Amino acid sequence: MTKFGVCLPIFSGSSAKTSEININEIINFAKKSEELGYSSLWGADHFHLGHEKGEHELWTILSVIAQQTERIRMGPLVLGYSHREPTLLAKMTSTLDFLSSGRFDLGIGAGWYKEEQNAYGFPWIEKVGIRMDAFEEYIEIILNIFKDNKHPDYNHFPTPNTKLTPKLTQKPYPPLLIGGGGEKRTLKLVAKYADIWNIPAVTAKEYSRKLSILKSHCENEGTDYSRIEKTMESRILITDKGINDEIIDWFRYFLKTAGNVVPTRQESKEIIESNFIIGQIDECKEKINNYVESGVQHFTLYFLDFPSYSSLELLSDF
Repeated sequence: MTKFGVCLPIFSGSSAKTSEININEIINFAKKSEELGYSSLWGADHFHLGHEKGEHELWTILSVIAQQTERIRMGPLVLGYSHREPTLLAKMTSTLDFLSSGRFDLGIGAGWYKEEQNAYGFPWIEKVGIRMDAFEEYIEIILNIFKDNKHPDYNHFPTPNTKLTPKLTQKPYPPLLIGGGGEKRTLKLVAKYADIWNIPAVTAKEYSRKLSILKSHCENEGTDYSRIEKTMESRILITDKGINDEIIDWFRYFLKTAGNVVPTRQESKEIIESNFIIGQIDECKEKINNYVESGVQHFTLYFLDFPSYSSLELLSDF
């Protein structure tokens, strides 16, 4: 059965309809998502992103949401590993796992937003290979803490002497999601450690190609490929207006605020058309079905018409 998750609009500009960050609207959107039967809630782990770089701190928001919901799962999509020491993250995970009554998924990634890292004084490793080495150690430290294993010596982090008390609510530990599409290192780490894989929006054809690489890594690692849940983050808008100027303006401005190269309006329209789920209800259904055929099992979606519930309600009937 295909699952649908909701990415919470905790940063300004996550919706094409508003640049405001209203905590009550975010909480109500989360509660409405649970009411409508969505599987999961997610949030981006950034400290400044979007319009005027406005964003709430993710873990605080998830702690609030955990107390406002009862059944729906939740997690970060994804945590930048350099934002928190691994020992601290392990402790935070055990606490949020408890607060959510075992509804927490731990999503982590290697990070990409250098400007943000520098602005907040987080460590940034410029060379990708070394950054990925440190990321793998980070994963190993957290899993060793979760499993109460003895730690080896690490190259990028001090050897911890950490025991989780209270213990984790989920056994043996919360599902681990690794985000990213890097074919040599990231997908290998997914095969080696992850329960869930997530990638930002790509075409159905590209998603299928990435899965073939993941499957190859699983074979090399001796991992059961079928046990890894395959997910994708995207944007959705169910509308009769198509990809209009408002959507194109939102997309180009969002890329600009994230420090990316901004494509032309025509290029932007083509990227939106190929990677996002926008159109009338039958068009969105067709695109979703194409992704499902390519291997997507769980969609994690930003709703571009937030704070409206229109697309949220329409998609819940699929």
